[in-house]
Amino acid sequence: MKQKSFNCITRAWLVALVLVAFSFAPQNAFAAESGGLDQAGLKQMLENLGYEPKTKKYDSGRQYYEIKKKGGTVTLTMDLYISNNDTMIWSFTSFWPLKEGQKFPNDVLLEAMTNNNKTVYVHFSFFKNRLTLSGSLANHNVRAVDLRKMLDEMLVVSDRTRHLWNPKYWNNKTAEKKPDATSAPVEKKDEKKAEKVEKK
Repeated sequence: MKQKSFNCITRAWLVALVLVAFSFAPQNAFAAESGGLDQAGLKQMLENLGYEPKTKKYDSGRQYYEIKKKGGTVTLTMDLYISNNDTMIWSFTSFWPLKEGQKFPNDVLLEAMTNNNKTVYVHFSFFKNRLTLSGSLANHNVRAVDLRKMLDEMLVVSDRTRHLWNPKYWNNKTAEKKPDATSAPVEKKDEKKAEKVEKK
């Protein structure tokens, strides 16, 4: 009887030790085992690519890095962060919201969705009266060249589709063929828009 009690106590202690060890384990265990990036690694890779990432936090406490990327006629402000389960790296930007009473033309939305079939890393979505553009990269054996490709594609797609997300081009059928020379500003996005993308 005493031996049985001793075994039960020993088992309980072993379980307790395992739980304590687990509580101190790195939260990015998946990233480490799969050759992925943790938050510090993502920031370092962005810096190595020549960006100046700013460390910020959403209201929920989630950390993300903000970068700016300029090319063609647009300058994008993008958020980059690692998903809660460490399996994906997300980039996110959103464009001008619609004015009160304004609606997206059906052909604009259709072309935006059709454009998703032509891209590798990024896709358009529609959320709270604005178009958003998101990029995703599997957080597994991540290479700087892959991260650069995703960010470059976000910029290229934004530049060639401003006739979709900028209302001033909606009545100008030749807008895509005759780009203007002005930089198109992109509004800052909020946490809820970014986190909705991850849930997809």
